[in-house]
Amino acid sequence: SRRGIRSYTINSLGQLTRQRNPEVKVTRPLPASHTDQLQGDYRHQPVDDVAHRLGSLLTEKQLKRYRTARRRIRSYFGSAAAINQVSVTVGARPTSLGLLCGFVIQVAGNNDRQKGLHASEGYCFPAGGEADPAVPLIHVLRDLHMLQLEQVRADLFVIPPAALELCQLLMAAPPPVPLDPLVGALERLLRATPRLSVNPCVKGRFYDSMQKKLLQLERNPADEVTRVDFAKIARCMADNSVTTPAVDDSEF
Repeated sequence: SRRGIRSYTINSLGQLTRQRNPEVKVTRPLPASHTDQLQGDYRHQPVDDVAHRLGSLLTEKQLKRYRTARRRIRSYFGSAAAINQVSVTVGARPTSLGLLCGFVIQVAGNNDRQKGLHASEGYCFPAGGEADPAVPLIHVLRDLHMLQLEQVRADLFVIPPAALELCQLLMAAPPPVPLDPLVGALERLLRATPRLSVNPCVKGRFYDSMQKKLLQLERNPADEVTRVDFAKIARCMADNSVTTPAVDDSEF
């Protein structure tokens, strides 16, 4: 059918017609605003001190990089409140240099006509040579918290079977016994990410893309592959002497 606004016009015979005028296009209504009132404070309001702990381990250069990434994400969607969903692909590959971990974060907004944003990706080797299945998960959850996306609905698609099993086990029920430091850090990060769902990733374009990237970095490690001290992260997560800041820590 011809598109356009239904209108009353006179045709060539002088008759009134209700045919659509193709020169006047129909536009879809804009999506409703995500908020109906002004807020007193638009700063990020963390529900846990996890980001403060993680931020205390980073250099000023790393913190600046996260601040820039957060501004880029907010600018793309208009505001933090317009962010609707996060999708993450998590991969890992044993290599001669250690366990190569990787993740890709995609972010979508409330407006279904707006393309999603490739928000972040990262690749690392554990500085201590750890091959624990918790490591690739800690790696990506650190980024979610530092990007202030931990309160957004997030779907985690995990490629390594051992990492998937561990994550599902920790999310199913509180652990009954004291945990290994790395597993304890992961459990703390999972608790602080309340809208997270975990799914297996065994095929598809995101699976293929991650596996291809990890293989490429194994053969030719690039500057984008960093070294992360996961043991230090685990100690910081368990340190009871770390106090929650009295003010919002969003500038971390």
